[in-house]
Amino acid sequence: MVRITGVDDPRQLLRYAAIAQLEAVKEATGYRQQRVAANMPMYNKKGGLNRALKDPKDNLLALLDNVILSLLPDLGRTGGLTALAVRLRRKGPTEALIPVLPAAWGREITRRELRDEVDVLNAAAKIVQKMLAVRDNARHVLDRNRDVLHDIIARLILIGAAPPTPHNVEALLLLGSLAGVPSAFEMVDGQLEEALEANPLGFRVWRAVTAVVKLNETDPAAENSIRPWVQDQLKAAEDRRIDSLFPARCLDLELAIAIPESWSPPGEEDWAADALRRRIDNTKASVRERGTAATGLWERACAQENELHRKATEVYLRGVIEKFRAEATDTDHGSGLRWVADTLEHILDRNIAVCDNNWPKTGDPALRIVDEAAQVIIEQRVTLPENIRTATQELFRHALLQNAGVHRRHAVDTLASGSWTAPLVPALEHVLRHEESRTWLRCRALFALSFLQERSRDVERVMREACERAKKKVDLALRESPHLPLSLAAEMHAALFAVGDCYGTVGSEADARRLRRHLDPMLRELLELSSTNESLTRIGRAAAYTVAVTARDDDKSSREMLQHAVNDHQDEATARLCGWALGRFNDDGTVIPIHMIFDRGIRGRRGTTS
Repeated sequence: MVRITGVDDPRQLLRYAAIAQLEAVKEATGYRQQRVAANMPMYNKKGGLNRALKDPKDNLLALLDNVILSLLPDLGRTGGLTALAVRLRRKGPTEALIPVLPAAWGREITRRELRDEVDVLNAAAKIVQKMLAVRDNARHVLDRNRDVLHDIIARLILIGAAPPTPHNVEALLLLGSLAGVPSAFEMVDGQLEEALEANPLGFRVWRAVTAVVKLNETDPAAENSIRPWVQDQLKAAEDRRIDSLFPARCLDLELAIAIPESWSPPGEEDWAADALRRRIDNTKASVRERGTAATGLWERACAQENELHRKATEVYLRGVIEKFRAEATDTDHGSGLRWVADTLEHILDRNIAVCDNNWPKTGDPALRIVDEAAQVIIEQRVTLPENIRTATQELFRHALLQNAGVHRRHAVDTLASGSWTAPLVPALEHVLRHEESRTWLRCRALFALSFLQERSRDVERVMREACERAKKKVDLALRESPHLPLSLAAEMHAALFAVGDCYGTVGSEADARRLRRHLDPMLRELLELSSTNESLTRIGRAAAYTVAVTARDDDKSSREMLQHAVNDHQDEATARLCGWALGRFNDDGTVIPIHMIFDRGIRGRRGTTS
């Protein structure tokens, strides 16, 4: 029986994902755990694999990836257990993260045309492999491959910033590994900074910077080369979020939380903590951002062996709790702030870093709604294996109720990696349709639904209906006042982004085409409305994103909407995204992958290349 007592212990999450995948193998092939272990000499003694799974080490995860994906290739959609381990915990650079390709293939791989994401990842892996083989003379490898490496880095950034797939993680790992080679950091940092500043998908590029930090934090040389650059990026984060397509994703805050203590020690020069405090104090930031920043600040203090600093942080955060409660009016926005304040007070009172399965008893209907939804999970036709049933329910609760944004995402990632995602869809639908659900809870349900990457007809229906319900609320509100409440803008934004994230990936074109037939009139109308109404700016950006990433071959509708926004939309970020997305269209009507846009430039308002 797998137990989940909280989401801040990577061992428990990795154990869940591994056992869930083994259960999927058993259901599909009949191979029980002992038969899988027979293919792993280190663990093939009776009970050996089960004992090792209590604290899965990196070599075990790599072996399981190899065996499980050989038996059940469809689980490749989860990204693998090794990639999950990197997302869940800090991990120094190791050659094990880089695919080992025969040395003799190097010249051919790096010189061939990069036609798809796999070609890009293979070429990057080969160059990193060569650099790591001769660390003391890595510049020789860099100079020989400088031109192709420049293009590869640009494409890795775009793969990492595209709608979520396993290739996102692989691209970020390769970027982080490249940055760890001193000779290459000078190429990586400039392109990353330019993407953060100017690329329409720059809000996701923060994940690449976080990967650079996580993969290099134990390297003494990184403190002198990488640390100052990362500090500069975080200083600029508050300004950059203004033009972000999705600031509520909090990816810059995830970076601040991941900064090691040796880089930003407690005290007056704690620049990582300063970045979190700035977001806490930003009343224009979303509940999700301010909650992530507040809980992240406390988690950093708990991880540092400095009692005075921890006490000072507690005093500051108790003041934040009172501030949040004072701001919380009887609105959807206020409901979210109160939940953040209640859970923050709960962990401070219990002196724990992250809220565990013991949620504060506040009377908030969200607790009851999520409990009802967790029961829905085990009532589905697809029966969850008994030994992961309770753990799946607990992870589901964290995916919706957890205010520590990093760990909420970890819960979603773990559920996706475990692969038993179909029973979660009706549970999330229960949350979305419940009459007492508030905006903050529905937004989290939409995010989880999109990142599970479960593309069934049921998911398609649930997402379409979520967009339609949000649009009805927007229409009703605009009849009463031209100024749309922030909560309604947030829900419409989340619903549209969920569509783009789930159906904007390579391989989901047919599903996207079908869903877009229903949504195109809404997308067109929202782009028009947001062009003249500033309170709909967030919605316009989300509509443009959905159109941009779900564009497909012979798609006149997307091209017309994008071109119209380039010419007429009042929001510069929306117009810039649409101009960039027009670079996906070839003259013959075919659409290129996102990672190939980099060499076509960003188009200006009137369609000219800048």
